[in-house]
This record gives sequence, C-alpha cells and structure tokens, in this order.
Amino acid sequence: MNDLEGYIDFWPEFEPDCEITGADLCFIYSAGQILVRKSEQIEIPCYKECEVLIQDSKDLWYLGTWCGKACFAYALEKKEELDLGSLEWIGFRDSRWNDAIECYQIVVKAQHLLNWDRSTKYCGCCGNLYQRKVDERAKKCPNCGHLQFPRISPAIIVGIKKDNQILMAHNSSFREGLYSVIAGFVEQGETLETAVKREIYEEVGIKVKNIRYFQSRPWTSIDSLMLGFIAEYESGEIKVDGKEIVDAMWCDKEHMPKVLPDRISTAWHIINEIIGLDECEV
Repeated sequence: MNDLEGYIDFWPEFEPDCEITGADLCFIYSAGQILVRKSEQIEIPCYKECEVLIQDSKDLWYLGTWCGKACFAYALEKKEELDLGSLEWIGFRDSRWNDAIECYQIVVKAQHLLNWDRSTKYCGCCGNLYQRKVDERAKKCPNCGHLQFPRISPAIIVGIKKDNQILMAHNSSFREGLYSVIAGFVEQGETLETAVKREIYEEVGIKVKNIRYFQSRPWTSIDSLMLGFIAEYESGEIKVDGKEIVDAMWCDKEHMPKVLPDRISTAWHIINEIIGLDECEV
C-alpha cells in the first residue's frame, strides 16, 4: 500500500519561495463563483490564462502547493466584462465537483481565506489596518500587536434513523422543495454530541440516542466545517420550531422528497448512508 494513500496531495504554506509564474494555479473568485477551464472536468486555470484579471495585484494569497504546483487565491470585487475565452465562471452546485473532491477542498480553503481577509481588514481592538504575518497564516496589528487568525466555525449535521425511516426537514432558508437533515452551529462550551441533541430538540422537538460520527467536510459558507453524525430516534413527536424548520417528516426509501441536497454535500452522504440513495430513484 502507498504510504500516502487517502491523503490529499496538497501542502499548505504561507509564503511562496519566489514570485508567481505562468504555470502556477490561480483560484479566482467573484460573486460566489470560481473561474475554471471550460471542460467536462473541473480544471483550475494557471496564471498565464488569467493574468489580465489579476493585473499584478498585491492582494493575492498564497495557499501552498498542489501536485507540485504553487497555488494562489484572488477575489475580484466584480466580474470583469472580458472575453474569458477558454475559461468560465461556475458555482459550487455544479455536478462536476462530485468527481473533483480533492480540488473542492482546496477551493473551499481558498474561499474561506478570502472571506476572512475581506472581513478582517482592521484591528478590532484599536482600529488600525492589519498587516499580514510572513511566518504564519495570520494578521497582526502594527499598533497594538493584536493577532487575527482565520476562523473555522464547526457545525453539526445529523441524520436521524427511526426503523427504516429518516427524518427530512425543510429549512426556511432552503430553495423551494428542498429537504435535508438537521444542522446547526456548535455553541461555546458544547461538546459535539451536546450540540447534536440540542439542535434536534430545538428544531424538531425529538430526542435521539446512539450518536455516532460519520464524516466531515468543509462547506462553502463563510468559515463552516460540517461535522456529520448519524443518530437513532429515542422519543418525542415531531414539532417544528417554525423559525428555522418549517416542515419535517419521516421518510422511507420509497417516499423521499423530490429535491435533495447536492451530492457534494455531507447531507447527501448521510442520507445515502441511511436510506441508500444510490439504490433508488428520487
């Protein structure tokens, strides 16, 4: 067995050894989309393909190396009205991401980093402009010395089993018809298991038992890390909170909602683990 089997071929670093070159990869974002090559598969463009968009910007963030190539991230304030030629803008629901999980992880990492950079320009203690640190992924205030590190916000997402059924819920923020499993952010002082129990009870009024970890995946929101769990129904009747969750129901394999989470999501994989989506048409 290869000693690195199962490892992502990405090495995070803070500062490049040299200036950006034409062959380096550029993760360029704008309005919730990323620039890729026009292809049946996800392909990140190199610097020489999108240099006109970057225009020697000093706002590039170095990410590290992926498959031996240096990677840089950059956010455009607005999409430039340029002929992109062999490039195109795509969103994170594009089905091609399902076959590009390793790339997807780097894409989310870069997006989180750029979101953090945009939202932390000034020191929260004294108001001075932060400066980037060169020896670690952080910013430092030159006036008061306050350090600002990229944030990661853990969120639990849990599938609830009841015999041969799974609880499916419609969140008020979802697009029409979409049903998924219960999710929510972990609060200060909570264990992950406590967060699972609290979120489920708050949103649908039932209690669960035998909570087990399933998988984790970075998500495309500001700084979210989704921690997936599967739990068994213990007691209670479904009673939605009416704020976050507006409808919830028990579903079996033959009676699933028509609109489900994207295959790239932890939610889809949890539902598939419990119900077996690969074995049925929904």
